[in-house]
Amino acid sequence: MNVSSVFRPLGLAVALTTSIPVMAVTPASVSSDVIQRGWKPSVEFSGAGDSKHAVGKMREMAALQEVVFKNTEYHKETQEFIDELWSSLESFNLKKLYRMLPDENGAWRQLTVVGALDGELYHLGPVQPRADKNELAEGNVEKVNTVNRTGEIQALGDLVSNIRVKELSSDAGTSYLIQNNLQLGIGAFSWDAVLGSGEEVLRLAVEGDSRFGRTTKMPWAQDYRMKVQAMNLTLDEQDVEILAPLWAAFPESWNLLTKLGRVDDVVIEDDASGGYQHLVASFSLIPDLMDVNYPELASHLDGLNSLLKGVVEIEDGNGRLLRLTLDSRTLSGTIDAYVTQGRLLPVKNGKVVTNVAPVRLGDGREFSARVDSTMSILGVVTRMKGIETTIRYQPTEKGAVIQTSMTQVPEIYVEGAALGFMPTAIIDLFLPTNIDELMREFMTVAVKGNDGKGIVTRTEFSQLSVGELAKVNIAVSFEALNNFMVRIGMGIVSDRIIPDSDVSKDIQQLIYDTEEAFSKDLDGFEKVAVL
Repeated sequence: MNVSSVFRPLGLAVALTTSIPVMAVTPASVSSDVIQRGWKPSVEFSGAGDSKHAVGKMREMAALQEVVFKNTEYHKETQEFIDELWSSLESFNLKKLYRMLPDENGAWRQLTVVGALDGELYHLGPVQPRADKNELAEGNVEKVNTVNRTGEIQALGDLVSNIRVKELSSDAGTSYLIQNNLQLGIGAFSWDAVLGSGEEVLRLAVEGDSRFGRTTKMPWAQDYRMKVQAMNLTLDEQDVEILAPLWAAFPESWNLLTKLGRVDDVVIEDDASGGYQHLVASFSLIPDLMDVNYPELASHLDGLNSLLKGVVEIEDGNGRLLRLTLDSRTLSGTIDAYVTQGRLLPVKNGKVVTNVAPVRLGDGREFSARVDSTMSILGVVTRMKGIETTIRYQPTEKGAVIQTSMTQVPEIYVEGAALGFMPTAIIDLFLPTNIDELMREFMTVAVKGNDGKGIVTRTEFSQLSVGELAKVNIAVSFEALNNFMVRIGMGIVSDRIIPDSDVSKDIQQLIYDTEEAFSKDLDGFEKVAVL
């Protein structure tokens, strides 16, 4: 796989920092307040409520995304190294990964890659020395370009990624402690704006617009009702009144969405007193639709079949706040939550708890996430129950810190028959340990290793003062067992999940098409913002 495919997620991450609340060229006939209503999350996020300011910020991000996706320049040795690095990760050859890392620091081996925008190019390469003042004064362009490649975040789009690995030995065998730290400059976005945008997204997800009801006399409202109904005839009236105004505000993005799949549901019920809504937002990818524009990607997704089925539940002391499901067989996902005034309400013992203050992300909280998953590969079915993760959220003067830790070994069950005819008990005869014991050993090292800290992450959003550059720092640390049987198993999984070069090209085309739709939508919104 070419290194450019590895760093596509970087561009996608940059895009998501502004585009999650953004979908959007809108016809002049659509009422301007419909457009403004739909874009409210984006305006809150990018411009703290100021439409004109938001447009300018989104233009900056759109320009960055275009350069990252189309004109990324890789340092030659860095490209060669990362291609090899990716190959070792695909085969889960951690020993090879460890030995490939070029820099030594005590027991650690490591690599630091930095990225920076340079005019019409985005550079990715090793850390370089900072230019001194005399060189800058003399106008040495090459030296000037290294200023943003010194391992410091100084501007929008600046990236610093450090991966380091340490080899360990124990009774379980050889394992590797892997740590990665990623820093990214994301623009002048405040954390309050991020929170406000999230609340507006929840409101739009559950609150419809009666002007798009079935009795509407407005031609443009009728037109978008028909578009929603053509996408999925099973949607009920409340769903149509939620989706139609969003489609009217963001038609280019929704036109692209219909080439990928369909929305299956949005809201299934309202509280009789009007106190909350039950959000059940579900979307299905449809390979037959995707095959027209992205045939390789469609084939890859279709081939996942029953690879993975998972459920994630997030709760606090008052009950469950959010339920996420994913099913690779149906290529569908669902978000299930109860919402009031842009905030989440807990559910306990099957009942919505209304006598507690709704969760406000501006408050420090501790949450827990439980994951149950089922994976089927070559007829062997592996079930893991009770993958528990603690989530600690704490606002700070500069932004917020979110930390997660996984320290409990889940229940693991293995059943089925390899290739449909060889029971797992027969396979166990030829292995040094049973399949379920092998997986349990791997998970035990992961959640009990790392000096007892298990699998940990830390995400920090920081901004020194309003209007200055905001930065995101993401740190991940975990210990992974490395032996022959683990490599075989992980290699089989990666063969099913990781896309090949042809699929990667389709993914890149989809990203490009998403950018184009966003750009056209932004043109449409800008006309309204100017007015």
